[in-house]
Amino acid sequence: MVLKLLNSDNPIIIVGDSMVDMIIRGGHLLTMRGSGVGYIEDGAIAIEDGRIIAVGKSGDVESKVGGAEDRMYAHGKIVMPGLINAHVHTYMTIARGLCQDVPEIEWMIKTVSPLTKHLTPELTVKSSRLAVLEGVKTGTTLFSDYGPYMMEINSGVHSKMGVRALTCTPISEVKSLVGQSPYEPYQFDLELGERRIKEAMQLIEKWHNWGNGRIRCCLGPVAADMLTKETLLKVKEVAEELNLPIHFHLAQGGREAIQIKLKYNTTTVKYLESIGFLSEKVMGVHCHGASDEELKIMVSRRVKMVSCPTAIALIDGLISPLNQYIQLGGMACIGSDQANGNNSVNMFNEMRMAAILNKVKHKDPTVLPAWKILRLATIEGAQCIGFGDLVGSLEEGKRADIIILNLKKPNLTPVIDRPIRNITFNLVHSANGSEVETVIIDGKVVVENGVYKVMSEEGIIEDAQKASNKLMDMAAEDYVNSNPLIMKYARENLI
Repeated sequence: MVLKLLNSDNPIIIVGDSMVDMIIRGGHLLTMRGSGVGYIEDGAIAIEDGRIIAVGKSGDVESKVGGAEDRMYAHGKIVMPGLINAHVHTYMTIARGLCQDVPEIEWMIKTVSPLTKHLTPELTVKSSRLAVLEGVKTGTTLFSDYGPYMMEINSGVHSKMGVRALTCTPISEVKSLVGQSPYEPYQFDLELGERRIKEAMQLIEKWHNWGNGRIRCCLGPVAADMLTKETLLKVKEVAEELNLPIHFHLAQGGREAIQIKLKYNTTTVKYLESIGFLSEKVMGVHCHGASDEELKIMVSRRVKMVSCPTAIALIDGLISPLNQYIQLGGMACIGSDQANGNNSVNMFNEMRMAAILNKVKHKDPTVLPAWKILRLATIEGAQCIGFGDLVGSLEEGKRADIIILNLKKPNLTPVIDRPIRNITFNLVHSANGSEVETVIIDGKVVVENGVYKVMSEEGIIEDAQKASNKLMDMAAEDYVNSNPLIMKYARENLI
């Protein structure tokens, strides 16, 4: 039996019988059980075969399970469920910083599409590894990953890097957005839609419920403006037959709104409601283009809303209606979107931005209190994306996805327990992810003393830089010719 003091080079060796794989004891536990953060002082967690078998006060857990192969003493630290990034495009991380400060109407067409047309499986795998490295080192244990070449990403990234993931491959019928005017109808290729559904089914067949549920799959129709009615309804039919979520960009901005108006003379939500697409299977991402009336329709259909606060603020200059949706009775969670849109794969950034932006939007500092934000990034996120049976809270029977943060940092000091505890507020409004010392996924330590243990951090970063260089060699001319506003800053030597 080994008693491991976190951040100690000299573990204390204790002779005795081992009963379980691991006990984490002595920490401030945020279990997310009940209606708040489920705080337990001097708490402990026992783990066996990747599963949590006991949670409670340290003495009670020790009495119940006895000894352990590995003990982590977490005094002065927060022990909580891993964070859940409910919407991320890991494949575009190598384009970080190339898609900012442009009008929303040209963001996809003029900054993103000229790059994505040159992506290859090799480049996306290296990009995805960088995103996962950034995310897992800042406490994210579950990535709801949406993107092309997901077969290769699952094989080379999610299954190899020890993380949990919900994955899908995009289903679209649009031929190309390169050079496309947002004011002209998109050109559809119906055979392309059929191929994309076939690819989605192949991904599901190979990866769904892989590794004790560490990887699951869903269906990823891109958006209402990029698919025909027939294909959207085909996706819904498959989702219902296989009992899978539908990961779907919904009411996501001006470009989509223009296309839906051109084709159907209505709005996105009203169109989807009219064809019977909306249901509890739908994870509606963004939703900032929905009116009050349309949000109510979504709630009535039990759509789960996924808010990406930083990305939408940077790309659209808007605040997604996260608090409003929750107040209407809807289920919601948060994600980071893509690093070429928000520059980050860090859920601590998203938690803080979600809280602050919604307070500003409603001119009400009581909106989305810190305890609620933490729940959106843990248990409620898990429930929204279909992992609530496995993770999101520290409870007996759930998989052991756990993060440990050091409170003895300048930005998290002091720790106050009277007249109230300040830990929850400081996690949301002061933490930045660098405080994460230990990350455990499925009972395995993947980050220890702040260092990622499964692959070489230096190697991942070096490979991502080389991949980015290669992408720019291929895409630079198309990017310049598309002439986004950001090129003006470059020509004037402002950036």
